[in-house]
Order: sequence, then C-alpha cells, then structure tokens
Amino acid sequence: MIVLDGDGLVLYLNRTAQEVTGYAQSGLTGHPFDSIVLPEERDRIPAVLYGVLNQAVPSPFDLRVSTTSGEVLNLSVVASSALAEHGCVVLTFRDVSEARLLEQELGRNRDFLERLINSTVDAIIAADLTGQVILFNQGACRLYGYEPGEVVQSRRVEELYPDGGAAAVMRDLRASPNGR
Repeated sequence: MIVLDGDGLVLYLNRTAQEVTGYAQSGLTGHPFDSIVLPEERDRIPAVLYGVLNQAVPSPFDLRVSTTSGEVLNLSVVASSALAEHGCVVLTFRDVSEARLLEQELGRNRDFLERLINSTVDAIIAADLTGQVILFNQGACRLYGYEPGEVVQSRRVEELYPDGGAAAVMRDLRASPNGR
C-alpha cells in the first residue's frame, strides 16, 4: 500500500510496498510516485488522483513500475478514497507480472492454434459436453456450407450428422480397440 497526497507525492508506503518496489520508506517518501512509474504510463497518475479526490474512484488498473534494481513490474492497482477527505489517495497493489506474462503466452498459443486449425483442409468441429458446437473451422465450412457464426454456439453437433449418425459415431468412439 502506498499513500499519496493530492499532488502525487508519496506520504507513506507499507513494508510490503517497500519489499515489492525495493524502495525504503525514506527513499520514496516526499518524492513523486510517478518517478517509479514507466514514462509511457505516467500520465495516468494525475487522472487517478483527480478521480479519487473527486469521489470518482477508478476501476482497478494495471500499472508498470520500475524497482530499485531496474526490474519492471506489472502491478494491479486499486485506488481508494479512504483518506480523500484528508486530500490523500491510497493505492493498494499486487505484483501480477508473472500472471500477465502467462496471459500473453496463452494468447499467443491460442492464436497459433486458431491459425493452425483454420488453415487445415480437414473439417474440424468440436462440441462441449452438452453437444453444443464450440469450434467450426474453414474446412468444416467448405464441407457443410455453413459459416462458423451460423453454427458455433447455435447448433448441436448431432444436427450436422445424418439421422442416427451422431449416435453411431459415439458408439464407435466408446468401443474398445478390439471391438468389444
């Protein structure tokens, strides 16, 4: 937690904030908070201060800061008006750097898999456990003549089979390798 005055100067930081940022109480108190914020994000701080002090508390937001060692952290910040009547803003935060990196990696993997699935000539269709179609690639579009928007989340997979076809496929999938 960090407490700022209305001009964005640091009044107080708790032990956890000191550990996360690497700054000691005496090293940051009296200095502008935005001095540890990455330059491209500094213009966000005055808007947060103004909002909190004028009873318009912003939604939680991510903010990248630099530690004393030069490491860049991505902090999830919540601004509070608990001390607004005294002209102060309380920022509580947690380090979400690793989570944001994982989200980016998952996004890249998802994009790669989507491109791979859509570039294959084979029809690929997936359904959830209730039979609702959740994936319908370009190969399936060519085979069935539907666009993904006409099928995904609006049709059940058994509608794509001839009568009794879906049941036969499920029966075959559940059969043991030796036919028993």
